[in-house]
Amino acid sequence: MGFFLILTLVIVGLPVGVLAMPADLVKPWEYDGIEECKNSRADIYFLLGSTSSVWIVDYDKQLEFVVSLVNHFHIHPNITRVGLGIFADDFLPVIDIGDYPDKDTLIRAIRLTRYLSGNRYTDKGLKGLRTYGFRPGVVRPGVKKIGVVVTDGPSRYHSNTGAEATLAREENIWLLAIGVGGNVGREELSIIASQPKDRFVFHVASFSILGTLAHTLALSTCSLHLPQADNTTCRRRKKMDVMFVYNAAAMSSRNINKVREFTRLVMGEFSIASGNVRVGVISQGCQGGDIELAQYINQEDLAQALVNYPQAKLDSLLRKLRRWGYYPAREGRHLALKMAVVFVDDVIASKYDVLYEALLLGYEDVLIYVVAIGENYDMSEVNQLATSQAHVTQMGSYDDLLNLTRIQQFLFKFCERNSPSVPVVNTSSSAVYVSSCAFSTSSSASTPPITSSSDLSSSRSPTISLKAAPLSAPLNVLTSSSPPTASSKTFASVSASAESSPSSTSSSESQRSSDSLTVSAARLSWSAPARSNVLNLAICPSFLITLLFILCCS
Repeated sequence: MGFFLILTLVIVGLPVGVLAMPADLVKPWEYDGIEECKNSRADIYFLLGSTSSVWIVDYDKQLEFVVSLVNHFHIHPNITRVGLGIFADDFLPVIDIGDYPDKDTLIRAIRLTRYLSGNRYTDKGLKGLRTYGFRPGVVRPGVKKIGVVVTDGPSRYHSNTGAEATLAREENIWLLAIGVGGNVGREELSIIASQPKDRFVFHVASFSILGTLAHTLALSTCSLHLPQADNTTCRRRKKMDVMFVYNAAAMSSRNINKVREFTRLVMGEFSIASGNVRVGVISQGCQGGDIELAQYINQEDLAQALVNYPQAKLDSLLRKLRRWGYYPAREGRHLALKMAVVFVDDVIASKYDVLYEALLLGYEDVLIYVVAIGENYDMSEVNQLATSQAHVTQMGSYDDLLNLTRIQQFLFKFCERNSPSVPVVNTSSSAVYVSSCAFSTSSSASTPPITSSSDLSSSRSPTISLKAAPLSAPLNVLTSSSPPTASSKTFASVSASAESSPSSTSSSESQRSSDSLTVSAARLSWSAPARSNVLNLAICPSFLITLLFILCCS
């Protein structure tokens, strides 16, 4: 009798006990996914290409890939939730995050997703993922946000895609980019994916084998972490992209280690884990010029080659910084403060080349801080290199880089002091040109002339009137950013492309990526030959207009 009573209590009490359990308690017998995803709290949004290039059969394979990935997750209102959208000519939301609280109903909804057709506007899909898929009120606070993008080819507007991906990453959305087939390149996937690229970029040869990525992708998504809160006070928790620049080829290994340790200690004051601050290092130039065995067959030629052997210089590092340091595909953010910390320990070689690159960086709104080490540098050069004199920190030796008092002095300038505002390029036109005339025009009358190289540090405005240096060479319009050589003692004034509106951000980023910064270069001799005055008058717009008027009237 007692046995039957116990059996009755077990049969009746077990269901009652299960129903009484808290809803957010993970029940191991209900979860059949991988162990790493068992308690992974995440909101995941799939963005699938549904363009004309995707055959309907392949589209179904794409949906089955999402189903196989979902099978690895613990779908639960308080654990992992999934949403889905598709894109072609525009973005189309299909499943909101949290619409389906259990795996079975979610899978049925995924398989019912209809097929679109049209062009490949990946940028519109990414915008929809960010503004609609992860909109406030749908996503949960304190939960990691993950976007999984599947595409089979290049986007219609590459630069817009990069801009939208950057905006998504700035909102702490992890982006995984999956390419299918031979029409989509790694560059396309790289501008979408988060860092590191080898962890967030995937590629398969066809939709038929897309499902083989399911297990790997599930592990990748479930192992991601939630960005930490920003508990620092550096620049009031603003977003910053900070690059440290030093010439490793000109330093001893001991001094390189001290610079690296200084960088590590300074980074301790940055909120990197929150995503507000991103840090990079540029220390290696791209000089080339190696001498191969038997390249020279006589001693004189070899000796001359050794004399002319290229050395890594600061201007090449700054050029690399400008071209690639803040590039969106390398996680540069157009809304973040762009800051550079440059280490100098000697007189600057190729001074005018270096100052030329610093000027171009100024037009890119990059704040340059200089750490001057030792006693061999020229203070006037250092002040011209930095955005302002307040951005210079002097160190008596490399050992001072490890001195906590000196580090705090640097951080006070870098983090706490209000920095001078970087000049904003006039957005009334797409480009700003520098007058090369001896006359002051209405657009540059308020700008003081550059009368010597020492005036460069204070002349950061986009429009500069150059009066005191007559031209010694014809005016050249350069489409590359190659600086003038130091041997010719020349200097270039800049006409930098400006962003006319927020909508032009993507186009300006595209120009930066191709390094097609428009430069109006007037090569100015520091001597003043009298014969150049004729040429100086000849290129002045006012003189040309007057001459044309006289010719027409006659």
